[in-house]
Parts: sequence; structure tokens; C-alpha cells
Amino acid sequence: ALALAWACAAGGGKMHINTVGYTTNAPKLATIEHKYCDNKSDWKIMRAGAPDDEEPVLSGKLTIIPGAKDLCRCDFSALTQPGNYTLVGVDLVSSGVFEVSPSAVNRVFRMAMQGFWLARCGMDVPALPDSSDIVTTSSSGTKFKHGHCHKDDGWIDAKHTKESVTDPDHDGEKFKDGTGGWHDAGDYGKYTVNTGFTLGVLMMGWEHFSSKIGCADLGV
Repeated sequence: ALALAWACAAGGGKMHINTVGYTTNAPKLATIEHKYCDNKSDWKIMRAGAPDDEEPVLSGKLTIIPGAKDLCRCDFSALTQPGNYTLVGVDLVSSGVFEVSPSAVNRVFRMAMQGFWLARCGMDVPALPDSSDIVTTSSSGTKFKHGHCHKDDGWIDAKHTKESVTDPDHDGEKFKDGTGGWHDAGDYGKYTVNTGFTLGVLMMGWEHFSSKIGCADLGV
């Protein structure tokens, strides 16, 4: 998961940065839009809440992105000291607070996995306990949960199967097991493309990061 935030400067510039946070040794990049963007402009990293006269933790020059009009890149990958920081760029446009730590993205990962857990289809899904990681209760006070659903997915009509089907109980439809998976949204629908893409991303994540995901605390 990647969260982007922007801040508007007096000169019309915008900054795009990952406000979820960065793990200590990960690449750390931001972009700044500005009509005077050039490689002579400075950027600096400040401790969150630091007084204006405090020395920056890190500073450098913006890099022009070839072919991108009025867009500069700020590379602060050298920032590895855990803490909460802000990035200040041209025209003193400042980012929101972001975290640098070995566990900076853990909470977002847990939120995503808990979301998958609650969106499961074809089974009972009990409510999650109250948590600061994810919204588990609606504005009306109802816990997000549901009983065993979509037990009979799915029936396909002859027009789409291109087969001769004679099931009198289902008006010429043919059954193909499509139980399980996840609901796409609050309408509790399921879609083949979305499910296939989701499975691919999850499997790729496991393939690349199973040593860390396998022992992760998902809060479920």
C-alpha cells in the first residue's frame, strides 16, 4: 500500500510523498511540482515538530526529471535514522509527517490483510475485535460481519457456456463452482478479473516476501 499526500506552496508547487512511511534501508523518493523547478533548488529533512531554526537532519539538491515538465525529484534514501520527519522543498512547501523505521509499513500491511479477512465470501465471517488498525464498526454502530453466503455460486446460462444444458431447476443454466474468494465491495458482488488480479498480487507477495509475511501478526 502506498499513500500519497501533497502540500500546496505559495508559488503553486505541489509535493508528492509516501506518508505511510519508509523502512530504514528502503529507497525514499518524493516529487515536487514547480514552475521554477531546477537542480539548484534545495530540499531538507526536518524532525517533525522541530523549531524553524533547528539544523536539518539531511539536505540536498532537487534533480530534474528528464521529459517531465516542471517536475523535480528529491532522493532522501540516505535518511536511515528511525524517527518522524517532514520534507521541506522549494518555496518552503512542506510534506506531512512521515515515519522512518523498520516497522513503518507494518500497520498498513495489517490493515490490508484484515480487509481481505472481512471481505471473504462463501463462509461465516465473524466480527474483528475493536482495533486502531482498521474500522470494524459502521457509523451506526453495526459490526462488520456476515454469515455463510453465496453457497451456490455460480450458474451460467447456455448463451455464455455455448453448451446444450437441460437443468429444469435452473432454466437451462450450467453450474460451475465459483464459491469462495472475496466480495468486491459493499454490494457483495464478485468479479472474475478483480479476483484473478488479487490472487496474482497475493501470490507474488508471498513468493517475494514469504520469510517475513509468514511470521507477521495480522491481528485476525
